[in-house]
Amino acid sequence: MFEPHNRSLLTDSLQPPRGYELLQAVGTTFTLDLATALSVPLSFASKSLVSHHDLGIIAALTRLTDRITLFTQAGEIRPGVRSDLVALLEPVLHTVHPGRGIFHPKVWILEFASGDKRAYRLLSLSRNLTEDRSWDLSIRLDGVQASDAGAEAAHERNLPLRSFLRGLCVLGKATLDDTRTANIRGLAERLLNVEWELPRGVTGLKFHVLSGSAHDHFETPEGTTPQDSVANMLDFDAAEALIISPFLSEEGLSLARRQVAGRTTVVSRAESIDSLPSKIFTKRLETYVLDAQLSESGDFDAETPETLSGLHAKAIFFKRRRYSSQSRALIGSANVTGGGLRNNVEFMVELEGHSRDFAPANVLAELAPMLEPHRSTGGAEPSASEEARHRLEASLRALAGKRFHARVVAGEPYSMRVWCEPEGVALLKKLQEEDVSISWCLNSRPGDSKVLASNEIEAEELTHLALTQVTPFIHITLKQRVAGEEVKARTLVMATLHDDVSARRDAILAHGITGGDQFLRLLALLLDPEGMKFDLKAGSAGESAGNWSTATLSRGLFEAMLGSLANGDEGLDVVHRIYTELRSTDDLELDLPEGFTELWQSVWDARNASGQERSKR
Repeated sequence: MFEPHNRSLLTDSLQPPRGYELLQAVGTTFTLDLATALSVPLSFASKSLVSHHDLGIIAALTRLTDRITLFTQAGEIRPGVRSDLVALLEPVLHTVHPGRGIFHPKVWILEFASGDKRAYRLLSLSRNLTEDRSWDLSIRLDGVQASDAGAEAAHERNLPLRSFLRGLCVLGKATLDDTRTANIRGLAERLLNVEWELPRGVTGLKFHVLSGSAHDHFETPEGTTPQDSVANMLDFDAAEALIISPFLSEEGLSLARRQVAGRTTVVSRAESIDSLPSKIFTKRLETYVLDAQLSESGDFDAETPETLSGLHAKAIFFKRRRYSSQSRALIGSANVTGGGLRNNVEFMVELEGHSRDFAPANVLAELAPMLEPHRSTGGAEPSASEEARHRLEASLRALAGKRFHARVVAGEPYSMRVWCEPEGVALLKKLQEEDVSISWCLNSRPGDSKVLASNEIEAEELTHLALTQVTPFIHITLKQRVAGEEVKARTLVMATLHDDVSARRDAILAHGITGGDQFLRLLALLLDPEGMKFDLKAGSAGESAGNWSTATLSRGLFEAMLGSLANGDEGLDVVHRIYTELRSTDDLELDLPEGFTELWQSVWDARNASGQERSKR
């Protein structure tokens, strides 16, 4: 069952079953790249959209924005590759900060529909939503509505899933609107009646939500504590254990090994092993790291063009002491550290099965080609700059957990002011007393930095902004000199945008369309996302817009527009707003086919008339 040679892509795992479409998706991650997040909607949409790049993203997000919700740790958003289209993610992303610990789960919970039928999928990952190329572990579970006979067992098993989703609504309540909250809570209730298909070799399945410092936000049995959740998850009388965790601590290992009678094998990073206290290294502990030459040679999987390096997988395997044929695996997001097991919000999946699949020795044998022993006496201390960087990153997460505001000053060009709300004053003052500089800049204008203020009156104004540069995505940078070395921490926050310009997102969408050919492709993608009516091949740069447009129209564009009109498709509204924006751009010639303007006006007049008729009813 445990197959380290197999590769799976998140984008493939997110795709709906054949004949189904996405109804709702809730995802969680610790760190997030905006550019990587842009690729997620394409996973839920038709494969025909993928080859159209930005136009495909626009078409996918237009249809799916209300169905996708992403939660991430405040202070851990990165821009990735710069793209103006990140404006489309604004309703999708929601940052949370649980307090003393961090928000660390990596889970996707998906609901698909095919007529009246429903299908469900749960992905439990150890990786974040970034371009990181580390070795990771993932579990995919597919489910359907339970039968009457299996309903009671399904309800009991899925209670942690309901608690998890409802807890997300509480953690993200500052930015979640009522409709999105109601949708997530509805999904939480429906999950109670889902029967999951067990992977090959698995005989038992449980879900574990470690709520840490956010315990009060999650529904747990009365009188229980975060420590109870950890103790319940690790309650296994084991003969031996295998721990895979990139980060380690003495407290974490003590918790994980508490009921292990024999040897424990640890696979981690060299620096994590070296930082453990010397007293831990006894004959009952073996330590391994990934083979340093593995990623350099690419020999482990020669068919995969991108080599992977570094360890990010997190799992614990136990072999039962009294019944040696029984073993257990815990796979998910938690590192074996005190913070990971006691303070953080984490999600783990427990699998029970035969020892031939899950016993530590058997799993280690599968991993053997990837590993090399790591001899260590421990006791290594972090450098002053490393400690300063960790402190700065923790301060940045705390600061990013506060509310940020941005005011748009109307005009052409525009201006913006950014400030942190009053509850962040104490933290800002503390950082300034520690000689930490705090600055901000727009994601759309990374070169222009301003000092962060704690109120609007003192906020510096950034001027000469085009409408497409107005954004709530703000870079926050902390800098400090330690032992003659500059230490820096940087993140993106989403500010509350005051006096936003209603046409801003439409202007951003139109900004990337350079001619009539692209506009008509977007129109066709919105009308026909499955690529069934039109031959929507990604055209070459030299392809004639007129020829392509004429051919497309002859294959039924007008009929498709009428079909969307009859269905009340909101894609027509998006196209109209973009079309209006493009026509108002003085230096752009759309070069549309003769008669298109009149055709579109007729369709849009009919759209308005049908909308008025529906409103009367």
